[in-house]
Amino acid sequence: DARAIRTMGGWAQVIGRPVPDLSLGVGFGVDDPRNEDLNPATAGPVRSRNMTAYGNVGYKVGGAWLVGAECSWTRTTWRTSDPTQDPSNTNIRAVVKTSWAF
Repeated sequence: DARAIRTMGGWAQVIGRPVPDLSLGVGFGVDDPRNEDLNPATAGPVRSRNMTAYGNVGYKVGGAWLVGAECSWTRTTWRTSDPTQDPSNTNIRAVVKTSWAF
């Protein structure tokens, strides 16, 4: 018998261009299911909350060439059948990129 997992969440981001060739962005998102809808006793550990935030910068070097960097943070909380053992993990990621659009 499958049932829906009720959840609350959302995403927000802001991207701006303070000068013509420079773009800046920040964002945040969360997904928070209702714990009473989660059943870790039958499914093993289940995700009880995800949060992520990021910031990035991009610079148009010339023509169609773009360089940029982004850093993001993600935290996942897990629910287990033992409430004293609800683990979480955090991930931090940094990316540097270059691209050529044609």
